[in-house]
Amino acid sequence: MKQFMEGIPDSTLESARIDGAGIFTIYWRIVMPQAKPAWITLIIFAFQALWSSEGGSLIMTEQMKVLPTTIKQIASYGLARSDIGAAATVVLMVPPMLVFIVSQSNIMETMQHSGIKG
Repeated sequence: MKQFMEGIPDSTLESARIDGAGIFTIYWRIVMPQAKPAWITLIIFAFQALWSSEGGSLIMTEQMKVLPTTIKQIASYGLARSDIGAAATVVLMVPPMLVFIVSQSNIMETMQHSGIKG
């Protein structure tokens, strides 16, 4: 985010100040729209971290179990239930893949601005 925000030209911000825009107007109408790809990438990373985390589910009740914990329990049964474990893993992978496919252009734009080659 820092690298992306530093990439916004100072001349754009100065032009907005000359035109009479306040700090909040500059932020919401100039900086935020230009930083949209970076925000979307950040949201995707946060989603991925939450989607695959086990820590939060360990403090919840048995009825509120999440997929990573369920897959871990299925895997602990050994090879007898490997088919169910494989199916559950595919189900666990689908939402992050869909999120990436939908927002792929924004991620690539963020990589271009931050200097990541890919």
